[in-house]
Amino acid sequence: MELGLIVKRRQNVFVIYCKSGDYRLSTFECPSEYEVGKWIVVSFAGDKIESHGLLDADNLPAVRIVAGRAEVLTSGYIYGKYFESKDFQLVPILCQSVECSELVQKKVHVWVRRLTSGERYFHQGKKWGVCEIANNNRPSQHHPQYSAAVDQRREPHLIRESERDPLETVKREEFVSVVPKTFDREKRQRVTALAMVALFNERKQRYIVWLLEYHVEAVFHTNRDLRLGHFFQGRFSVGGSSKNKCYNYIQEIPRVIEGHLDEVTNELEFYIDVVHVNKVNGACYEVYHRCFGYVQDSLNLLKPVDSETIVPVAVKRN
Repeated sequence: MELGLIVKRRQNVFVIYCKSGDYRLSTFECPSEYEVGKWIVVSFAGDKIESHGLLDADNLPAVRIVAGRAEVLTSGYIYGKYFESKDFQLVPILCQSVECSELVQKKVHVWVRRLTSGERYFHQGKKWGVCEIANNNRPSQHHPQYSAAVDQRREPHLIRESERDPLETVKREEFVSVVPKTFDREKRQRVTALAMVALFNERKQRYIVWLLEYHVEAVFHTNRDLRLGHFFQGRFSVGGSSKNKCYNYIQEIPRVIEGHLDEVTNELEFYIDVVHVNKVNGACYEVYHRCFGYVQDSLNLLKPVDSETIVPVAVKRN
């Protein structure tokens, strides 16, 4: 069993944070007492929530609600642009100020919140961040005045390299190397592979994930709350006449390639260098990338080349 926190609500779905990951719970499966900011106890069967219940204890961290999201009060130490605590380990400080520099290596109380998908990208996959230095002013556990607060700012999204602030440039060593592999497509087998969340089908409550080494899609039924563009290692059943499926989520991994999530269309676009050798598929050129395999130039943007050439392109899922 694990301790969980309801961090936000998306229409009829609660997003639950546990140390093992984020999970979804339909509001129709929850008691009326469930709301954002409540602590619950969760037990699992594989990647799915098996049972859950409201937790009422005096020693739980204080929680407040701001713009519909839960923020947690915790204590620890500031080290430069980061804050470290026993509960949240090392997380970025989103509210850099003069006060932060004055409190370096001193024990402080801070409010932390879940990062948005764009913030996670910029902070190398970190899930939490410090949003306010509370210092020694410990507020009470519930703060109704924050419940009505409205955040007029648009949630950040992944942006092109040319648009990114120089301070937020990604360190190349953070990327994971992918080596293409093959498998017998006529025979059902199990593989451990690196994958990326490409799509979420809300009606069927399932994810479509792309296996980066094997260049095939797989379906993933889980209560986990995974953002588009989330990279992870998992175990999969592939090949044969059945659909490829993920049956076990192992762990999150650092991002493999750079991308952009359009918050309006909810589409992923990736910026990659491909190998162009004038390979034709139908009326289009076809280029190769280690994570996507062969990709069609359906817009006919590529020009003929004299020899094997590395070309920068942007790609989307059809």
